Amino acid sequence: MSDRLTFPLSKDIVKKFHLFFILKAKSMDQETLKRQLLDTFKVELDEHVLTLNKGLLRLEQGASGEKFNTLVAELFRAAHSLKGASRTVDILDINLIAHRLEDVLGLIQHQKISLSSQLFDLMFQAVDLIKECMSTKLEGKDFPFDRLNSIVEKLEAATVISDNSQNNAANKDLPEIKIAATNSSDNNQEHRKEQSINIKKQLP
Repeated sequence: MSDRLTFPLSKDIVKKFHLFFILKAKSMDQETLKRQLLDTFKVELDEHVLTLNKGLLRLEQGASGEKFNTLVAELFRAAHSLKGASRTVDILDINLIAHRLEDVLGLIQHQKISLSSQLFDLMFQAVDLIKECMSTKLEGKDFPFDRLNSIVEKLEAATVISDNSQNNAANKDLPEIKIAATNSSDNNQEHRKEQSINIKKQLP
């Protein structure tokens, strides 16, 4: 007779263990899938961010007529794609910023608001924060609410159209856009130069 003691498992316990391992396996699969989705989204986000930065730089340097329309359309599509893709992977911070940026670009596209150095600064800030949100998400952290709320409020404020701006946009063609550097925007101009260098490095 064996000295080893055995404890027969009841059918209920066996079922519970079986269910536990099935759920654990499913949980691991979901986590793996989630990570793969995030990695795929990160690649797409990088492409859209590059498109946005490159397009905004070209727009700021000067554009009119068909060139203007093409650039703004590309920017609008990039923001729209980011909005949809971020919603799919449930990154609501990026979704919110991209949505508000899309609203601004839509108004620019339809010549409802005028471009200015301040508006360019705001749009570049929005794109930078989208990148930061992605990095924060990959680190498993939450993006600071105050920074998110601040950029969203500023983008929303940019979409407020006065009666005068609507009349001006309706009564004349959008002029060629050229933003001259000023002493008060030296830091922003330096940031643009750095962005331009980084973008050129990423281009094929």
